[in-house]
Amino acid sequence: MAAIFGIVGDYTEAELACMGQRLAHKGSSIETWSPANNVHLGEVRYWPRQPGEDPNTASAVHLDLDWAAIGLDDCASAPLRDAVRRNRLARELQNDPIRAASTLDGLFAFAHWEANNNQLILAVDRSGYERIYYAKTADRLAFASDYKALLALPDVMIKPNIDALQFAVSTSMINVEMTLASGIRRVPQAHQVRIAGDAEQCDAYWRARSTPRRISLPAAAEEVREVMTGQIRRSLVPFDRLALT
Repeated sequence: MAAIFGIVGDYTEAELACMGQRLAHKGSSIETWSPANNVHLGEVRYWPRQPGEDPNTASAVHLDLDWAAIGLDDCASAPLRDAVRRNRLARELQNDPIRAASTLDGLFAFAHWEANNNQLILAVDRSGYERIYYAKTADRLAFASDYKALLALPDVMIKPNIDALQFAVSTSMINVEMTLASGIRRVPQAHQVRIAGDAEQCDAYWRARSTPRRISLPAAAEEVREVMTGQIRRSLVPFDRLALT
């Protein structure tokens, strides 16, 4: 668990602190900083920043990447692994902020301030497991991993989204393109949203592709089992202990 949040525009320290507190169940360390004028970012983490991490980075991130792809063994400490993956993403964002999301393998959500174009880039993983909600008001933009952090701001007024509610009631499903609150939007899975002033652009950075092939049912079942087992193993790497309840 971890979370990100932030405000682009006028703010108060109390507002940013309140957003962080509403995400405190995601981690014990809450940090905020400002990489540019009127750009304020925050993260909720398991542990504080590690030596070597940039305290004024232009990105707020939540990562659970494929450790094998990063090149870390299982013996590396969790804080070290976290610092390495953050530094890796920071380099990707500096080199090519538009393409960075497509280079990641795993679960993630990040917000990056691209100073060259004065735009905020929000992106989530391919499955949409990690989430970013955002809301525009008259003079600022706010984003967070959870609804309730946005509601800490007095100018973010929540109203029911009738279309989303009607869809949920009639189909017993949730439309991932909408949220249940009018005025609050969600970054779609495998997409990134670029926001610069009043301009907003949402693009897919990845699309699932399939190649039909002839394979027996037992062989297909074994491949699926191997993929799922491998994914679970990689997901457990960040944790020193595992508890079953």
